[in-house]
Amino acid sequence: MKRIYLYFSAFFLMAGSISCKKSLNDLYQNPDAFTSTSIEYLFPQGIQSSAPVAYGDGVNRILGQMAPMMQLLGNTNANPTSLYKFIQASSASSAGAIDFGRWQNYYNTSMIQFKLIDAMYYWQLTPAEQAGYKVYYEMTRVMEAYNTAQTTDLFGDIPYSQAFTRSNSKFNQQTFLQPKFDAQQSIYDSVLNSLKEAGAFFDTAQLQTSVYNAQALLPTQDILYKGVLSSWSAFANSLRLRYAMRLSAADPARAQTEITDIVNNKRPLILTNATNALLYNTAQSGGYFAQAAAENNATATYLSQYTDSVMSASADPRLQISYYTDASNAGVYHGLPVSQQDRTTNTGVKGMYAYLNPLVWGYNYAAPIGIMIDASEVNFYLAEAAKKGIIPGGDAVAQTYYNNGVIQSVLMYYSIYQTAPASKTIGTGASQYTYQKATIAQPTIPGLTAWLNSSTYAYNSGQAMQQIALQKWLHSGFFQIDETYAEFRRLKLPVLMPDMLNGAQMNTTYPVRVPYPTGTSEANNNAENYAAAVAATNDNSYAFPVWWNK
Repeated sequence: MKRIYLYFSAFFLMAGSISCKKSLNDLYQNPDAFTSTSIEYLFPQGIQSSAPVAYGDGVNRILGQMAPMMQLLGNTNANPTSLYKFIQASSASSAGAIDFGRWQNYYNTSMIQFKLIDAMYYWQLTPAEQAGYKVYYEMTRVMEAYNTAQTTDLFGDIPYSQAFTRSNSKFNQQTFLQPKFDAQQSIYDSVLNSLKEAGAFFDTAQLQTSVYNAQALLPTQDILYKGVLSSWSAFANSLRLRYAMRLSAADPARAQTEITDIVNNKRPLILTNATNALLYNTAQSGGYFAQAAAENNATATYLSQYTDSVMSASADPRLQISYYTDASNAGVYHGLPVSQQDRTTNTGVKGMYAYLNPLVWGYNYAAPIGIMIDASEVNFYLAEAAKKGIIPGGDAVAQTYYNNGVIQSVLMYYSIYQTAPASKTIGTGASQYTYQKATIAQPTIPGLTAWLNSSTYAYNSGQAMQQIALQKWLHSGFFQIDETYAEFRRLKLPVLMPDMLNGAQMNTTYPVRVPYPTGTSEANNNAENYAAAVAATNDNSYAFPVWWNK
């Protein structure tokens, strides 16, 4: 079969180029370094641009702002006058609003390779050639749905159907230099349709490696699932379940239709950790979340008081996995208060409070660098669906899925703990300190089941939604911060501690949306559509909920 090439103009490269990690450059052709490339080499670059938690995002947005705002972590660097600093300026308007590059990441990084694949597949390949690349195209649709849903969940209405068309003229196709902002409901409709169709394709597709060279390369080029199509089916259907549950209050009929189809037809789902959508760092070195955690941990990143209160009360085994306490505390974990009147900006409090475990999250280069969806999350969605009557079974089924979700979460966190180094020495001289990895017994499903049923987490029919929401919040936590934030907004749970100062509650309006960034090319070059979107969100207010949250 002949190789299909796309030749880039200088304009196309400027519009679509990304900074690629050295490890991936060593393994795959870098499309920015050559005058031609092909779909099978664009695809891993696209995954690499989408899944990982990047260093800058980890330091600035997640550990520095979002996790403290969500009370997942305590942070001594937090602004003493604003717990909601991440997306709050002086008021609920757009003035000074920042998004730490999430908008530009979607349009200029995470979608670029996938949109190149779309263009090549539709407008450059013959029907016979499309057959060989169909599997790449369907995987691309899944990744595009994932990236798009993440972005619209943050901002609401965004340019979508007319976006990514700057280079269409190369293929004699229509371009939109000033794309409209699509309604979030229509975006979700497209996302769900793509995931359903992709999942159905993977259910019946079989690789023809002796016929198509591109398919023979798939186990290498698919850096997520190594070309296992059944895993891609589970991934697509699990994302479909996630987004159907997301709109279950705004469009219950659509949610019911999607979820009923998944459950009644026994569509593959990620129900155990074996098929989690995780990406690992092949270079076993820094540059991702681990490096961010290592650098931020030294002075700022602590177990929060709220997290401590719920995990300690249940003897949660994930507490000693994710957090580190100095010997002076004799194994007792203390959480840093997040309220303005109680928290401290003193960087010398490490002996007082537990902090993010540097061996697990800071120096563990074998840990995942990105988690897109996993078994625990899927089980919690099914537990919620059963509890709310979206699927049959009531409390009995809800409890089964809830228990599975908690158990799979502990097992996943333990598997990450196993890959952490035994020790790490930092500093020199009097400031030298050695972190030592504690010995934690291998958890078993029977043992975890017994613990769960006797703990404060034990399923309670009258408190089931509060429990499910809490476990979602604990599990996705800071590492999947956008999912944590989305589910917290949707469920309005858990109920976090109030932010108090001098006896008065501060920040009574919790941010329910990330404002559109100001001063960007979108605001300048797509001014009319941008202005309309700003007006439709009450002057770009962080207090204006997205469609599925209204």
